[in-house]
Amino acid sequence: VGHPGAGKSTVIAQLMQQTLQADTNTNIMVISLRRGYHQDLTVQPSAGMLSDEGLAQLCQRMGVAFLQANSLDQLTQLLARYRQNHQILIDTPANLLQDQEALISLVTENEILPHLCVAADMSPAVMAPLKDAVPWIMSSVIVTRFDLAPDLGGLLSALELHAAKLSGINGHLIDKNVDSSEKINSTNTLEE
Repeated sequence: VGHPGAGKSTVIAQLMQQTLQADTNTNIMVISLRRGYHQDLTVQPSAGMLSDEGLAQLCQRMGVAFLQANSLDQLTQLLARYRQNHQILIDTPANLLQDQEALISLVTENEILPHLCVAADMSPAVMAPLKDAVPWIMSSVIVTRFDLAPDLGGLLSALELHAAKLSGINGHLIDKNVDSSEKINSTNTLEE
C-alpha cells in the first residue's frame, strides 16, 4: 500500500524479479486490485482501464500470472483459490490507504502481510496522519525512490519518530540484520 507515485508497482516488479532470481521454480502470482474496488462485480470495466499495463507486461514476459480483482470480494476469492500454490504479491490502489475499513478487512480477513511503500523524496509530514489513522501501518515499511531523495535527514527522523520497522529499500527486502561490527559510526541501519 502507499500514496500515489510511492512506487508500489515498481516494488512488486523488483520483488518478483528478486524472488525468481533466487529460485526460478517459485510460483509467483501478481494480483492488481483496481481503483474502483467497491464496484459491483456485475459491472464490466471499460476498455483502457488497465492502469498497471507495465506490470502486466512484465509479468507476461517473465511467465508470471497476472490477475486483476475488481472488488475486495473478488480479491478474497482469488487468494483462497491460489494462495496454497503461489507466492502472491498484491498491487493496491492508492485510495485504499484512505479507506481504513477496507484496508483492515483486507489484511485481517485474508491474513495478508501489508507493506507500506514510502517514497524517500516525499514529505515526512505525510507519515503522522498515516500512523494516526492506521497505527499498525508502520510495522513493515519499504522505502522507495531512495535515489531521488535530496536529503534523507527528514525521512530518517520521521521513520524513527513513528517507530517504523524497515523491511526493504527500493524493493529489495532486508533479510538479515546488519552486524554491529559492519556499521560505521551510525546507530541507524538505514544510514548504512
